[in-house]
Amino acid sequence: MIESQRLEKEGRSPYEVLRAASYPSDGIEFAIRRSKLPGQQWLMRLWISAFMGDKPGSLLYRRRRREVDRGWLELHFK
Repeated sequence: MIESQRLEKEGRSPYEVLRAASYPSDGIEFAIRRSKLPGQQWLMRLWISAFMGDKPGSLLYRRRRREVDRGWLELHFK
């Protein structure tokens, strides 16, 4: 927080501030307990923001493939 405020005061662009204040990571794992989210069907969508080279970008999984598709991945449990 202090580093990003300092860079903002220096007049750095929002992307430079974000990149300098972010921590490198090989990935993040989410563990979701079924007992906390009951039901036999879950809908899942993942949106990731990241730098690609020196430019900000994003990845959306699962995109809509057709007009009737809601863009959600459906998970069914038995």
